[in-house]
Amino acid sequence: MEKIYVRNTCSSMEDLLVRKYMLEKEGIKHIFWDKDDRYEVAVCRCLILKDEEPIGFINIVPERIRGVYFLDMGIEKTFQGQGYGKLALKDFFRKFKCDEFIIAETKNDNVLANSSANKFGVLAYQENDQNYYLMNSDLQTFESSDVYENFIDYCKGDKPTQKELIRSIFNTGK
Repeated sequence: MEKIYVRNTCSSMEDLLVRKYMLEKEGIKHIFWDKDDRYEVAVCRCLILKDEEPIGFINIVPERIRGVYFLDMGIEKTFQGQGYGKLALKDFFRKFKCDEFIIAETKNDNVLANSSANKFGVLAYQENDQNYYLMNSDLQTFESSDVYENFIDYCKGDKPTQKELIRSIFNTGK
């Protein structure tokens, strides 16, 4: 029987493998090719493994909304549609606990990503062609939290890249 699980990266080689998946792997790179800044600021990087062989990644990334992290996930094209994303998320949330709300942002037309996110989360908001799934809490708790209005403003507004956000914080302009 195949074993699908996640493992927190514990070496620079594994960290580089996560980056490689984001930027080079079929079925993933078209989503993350311009988001290497999200790799750089991730507070948690995990490999998704199938019987010890890497097939994808999960990153937990801070955004400009205090109290909210975003979940980035990618699985190699040859392994998509087999339920591995759902199994990886199940293992991830069994192992990873945090006080912040975790949101998975998906395109409306990404059927596989929406299926996986919907299995473990609840659709918290939709804006234009984006779905935002709350992954680690119930919707009522999130909607009554101090961060919910900021989250809605974020969803409705232009989203700076992590590099633009860091530059604005430090006012470097570079």
